[in-house]
Amino acid sequence: MRENEAVKFLKNVSGKVGIFFHDDADGVCSAALVLRFLRQRKIKPVLGTGDIDEDAFKLFAQEPVDAAIFLDYALSQYPEFLGPWKGKPVLIVDHHPVINDLNKLGFLFINPRLDNKNVYISASQIVQKICKKAGLKGGEWIAHIGAVGDKAMKGSRDEETAAAMMDAVKAIEHEAGLVNLAGVIAGMEKMENLIYNTKYQKIYEKYKVELERQVEKFKAVEQSSIVWYEVKSNYSITSSLATHLFDIYPDKTLLIYSCDNHWCKVAGRSNRFDIGNLFRIAVAGIGKGGGHPVAAGAKIPANKLETFRKNLTKLMK
Repeated sequence: MRENEAVKFLKNVSGKVGIFFHDDADGVCSAALVLRFLRQRKIKPVLGTGDIDEDAFKLFAQEPVDAAIFLDYALSQYPEFLGPWKGKPVLIVDHHPVINDLNKLGFLFINPRLDNKNVYISASQIVQKICKKAGLKGGEWIAHIGAVGDKAMKGSRDEETAAAMMDAVKAIEHEAGLVNLAGVIAGMEKMENLIYNTKYQKIYEKYKVELERQVEKFKAVEQSSIVWYEVKSNYSITSSLATHLFDIYPDKTLLIYSCDNHWCKVAGRSNRFDIGNLFRIAVAGIGKGGGHPVAAGAKIPANKLETFRKNLTKLMK
């Protein structure tokens, strides 16, 4: 990895800096760590978050910046998303399987899988190491929560709760809530400041009620080893529900999906198949998808869901 170059990047980056991060606990914690460090340097970056899809990156591109930092995004699978930032200083810190080495495309790309394709280290752990070398004071607890949220390490009960709180904010307050949360965490000195925060406790309680409601509904359809389950909820809960159900049913392959009038989002979890690779193949020509061997996501037009389902079924035979 070009770790020392990333340290130099963070020490010297200037002007208007954009931090764009994946919308999960690992992404939030990664952003909070970089934000914490840049605040030490008296830099006030702009933040943006969303899923790894074209619409999110089009929104990011509307924010004029002098330099950009992308965190926990599988951009090696979608290098075309980076077009608007070509020619600018760009740092990408990721941990997803590598399809394209973005260093060869003119970006500073940090991913431990460039050296060992099978290693699994959370983005927040990588970010914390780089930021610490650059001079970050504190923040180890933030990296721990990100790693626990991404299943890169086992955590304490409080760390599990903190990671789940981030899922709750995503579900109920969406992107704006996650951007605000990253800023709040960056200024906190210890995990207890988060898990005992009244605002986030209330959000978490609402989220838990909905999560358990969905679990009870899932029980009615979970008989087979490969389970498709449609989420119908007022909350953006598809991915976090898939993770929660996978903790309960680790021997099943779970395909949890939700649709609106235009798009379907699918969260896959499996210990039997390389679900990230299968998603990447199954969406070819109809949408975007991919991820890790055990956990993956896809976004496809609603009228192509059945095509995706048939593609995936063939690949799983």
